[in-house]
Formats: sequence, C-alpha cells, structure tokens
Amino acid sequence: MPTIAILPRIYWAVRSYTFSISRATKAPDGYQKSVILINGQFPGPLIEANWGDTIEVTVYNDIKDTAEGVTLHWHGQPQRLSPGEDGVPGVSQCPIPPGSSLTYRFRAEYFGTGWYHSHMSGQYTDGLYGPMVIYGPTQVPYDIDLGPIMLSDYSHTSYYDILKSAYLFPPVFPTIDNNLINGKGIFECSLANETICTPWAGLSKFAFQAGKVHRLRLINTGGEGSQKFSIDGHILKVIANDYVSVEPYETDVVTLGIGQRTDVLVTASGAANGAYWMRSDIDEDCLNLTSVNSHALAAVYYPHSSTNAVPNTTATTWSSNNCQNDPLNQTIPYYPTTPPSQPTTTAYVNITVGQNATGEFIFFINGTSFEVDYKCIPLSLAPYLKST
Repeated sequence: MPTIAILPRIYWAVRSYTFSISRATKAPDGYQKSVILINGQFPGPLIEANWGDTIEVTVYNDIKDTAEGVTLHWHGQPQRLSPGEDGVPGVSQCPIPPGSSLTYRFRAEYFGTGWYHSHMSGQYTDGLYGPMVIYGPTQVPYDIDLGPIMLSDYSHTSYYDILKSAYLFPPVFPTIDNNLINGKGIFECSLANETICTPWAGLSKFAFQAGKVHRLRLINTGGEGSQKFSIDGHILKVIANDYVSVEPYETDVVTLGIGQRTDVLVTASGAANGAYWMRSDIDEDCLNLTSVNSHALAAVYYPHSSTNAVPNTTATTWSSNNCQNDPLNQTIPYYPTTPPSQPTTTAYVNITVGQNATGEFIFFINGTSFEVDYKCIPLSLAPYLKST
C-alpha cells in the first residue's frame, strides 16, 4: 500500500497575493457584457503553493458602479484550522463592501488542482473565479504541466437575472449562451441583436510536444451544466479527481460536474505537424438544459503546425450519464483511507425543496431554511459574541 509523506516544516512558506476586484465591459466570446475582473483578468489569476504552505490573499473590492459586496471561497480546502476564512457570506464572514479590503489566510491542507470563487449570490458566473494549484507528491510521471483548463458555461445576462428565474417555482434554468475554455469562445454574432459583438473573438490555444506526456488540470467552473471533455484523437489518463489522487485509468471522455476537477495525462501521439480540437460539451440532458452553443473549442498544436491553422479533426462521441459522475468503480484512491467500522455519531439530514412565504423556490434542511441578513453578525461568530 502506498504511503504519503508529511512535508517537513522547513519547506512551509507563506504565498502572498493581492487581488483587486472590479467590473468592466468585456467580450470573452465576442459579445459585450459587464463582467467581474480580478487584477484586470477574466478569469482570475492562478494561485500556486506547495502542500502545507500558508496562502495569504488580500482582496480589495474596487467595484464602483454597483453596490456589490464580495467574498472568496477556496473550493475543496477544508479550513479545519481556519473556519473563518471559508468565504461564505453571513456564515463565516461579512461581505467585503465596496472600497474595503480583507486578507484571507489559510493552510493548503490538500494538494492537487482546485479553484477559488465568490460565494456572494451567483457572482462567480460573471467572472469572479480563478484556478488554484497546490503542488504535492506525484504518483505518475509526466513531462509537461500545461496548467489549469477551466470549462465554463457562460451567459450573456447578469447573474442577478439568472437567479431571478432560478427562484421561480418550479425553477426555470435560463438558456446558456455559450461554453468557454479558459475564458475564451466564439459566438454567432448574428444572434446578438443590438449588442456589440465581434465574430471569431478567439480561442484558447495549447502547445503539445511530440512524444511527451502532458498534465492537464481540468476544472468545471460553470454555473449550470456538467461538462464532457475530450481531445480529438487522444487518450486521457485520469490520475486525480478533486484533491484525491486515484489509480490511473484511461478514457476518451471525462465528465465533470459543477465545481469538480479532474487531472489527466495526455501523451502527444499525434502527427508532428498536427492541429487538433480540444472540446468540452455541456451535457444538456442533465437538468434538461438548453443552450445557444453548448460546444466549447480550443486548439492543440504540435511543433511543426501553424498556430493559425484551423483543426479538421473528428469529435469523440459520448452519452449522457444523467448528471452522474463517471463510473465510481474506476476511481480507486491512490492513498486509501480506511473509515471506522462504526460511527461515533449518527445524524439524519433531510433535504427538501419547496416555496417560502413569498412563493420563491428554496431548499429546506430538516424543515428549516436560512436567510442571510448581511447586517447581522456572521452565523459562525455569533456564539463567541453572545449574539442571539
């Protein structure tokens, strides 16, 4: 059975970042809309650290045109030593108001591929998110780390309008306008009506070195749909799901639900002058979604191909798995943990949906719902401040 080493304290470091959050009119797929930027970027910048490091991020809310508070949540990091840093407004913190700042500080307890995003309303679907990589033990060798590849269903309407329809009873999932890879895509501008739209706005591009093994860190950063990822003519070797290393297995399509991450290795076995499509498709059958364009594209180029060439390769076929993951019997943890034979405590949680007093669609836990009041003390701090 493989074992995992604990990093000596001497290697722990503080990794510091400063984020300025703002709004601007941009056109990630050619269609202009108001988006949220981090340090002027859409999506936000990469956070990198080693396993065991302390990550420190100072966030400035520089949104001026709309009165939006912000938070950042570090998806998948357990925050066992720092529950106040989890970024959940009204629970672990108050939102950061416009013109103010807050410094998050937490330990990178898990290693692998992650991401960060706002937990303030549906804000992250307007662009308030980015990738995070925590480097740690590697169980399968590879040559080149291509870094994060973010797969994002994308709407041309604001997150506020999306949520208004989602709160209807029954909820209405709005039509998805596009699907992006690393924040880029193309849109049929004849459908843009009066809005300024630039055709063929550009796609993400990736370089493969012939014969080399490449690591791709896939992240579903969307808000509505499961993604089906593939690269024409190439096999994907899965080595991790979320922050869990798994025994490697091969497939030609990877399914990622919202928020999920999958690390894959790809051997560059194509032609030395080849150009291939990288694809990610929204699984519309899951949740009966509709979209204007559900097919995200990016281009993969080999050393002797022109990066202006348009790939002419055949897509891999796939079937919907009805909102489920890929078969779990394939995902065997590389570092297994044996759970206790008997629980010390048993709790029953009954999750239901229904209408509140104003007729909106909400979730209930054991018959109770929670409505955040941002003027009150965050829920996690109330016991310490003797608040009721």
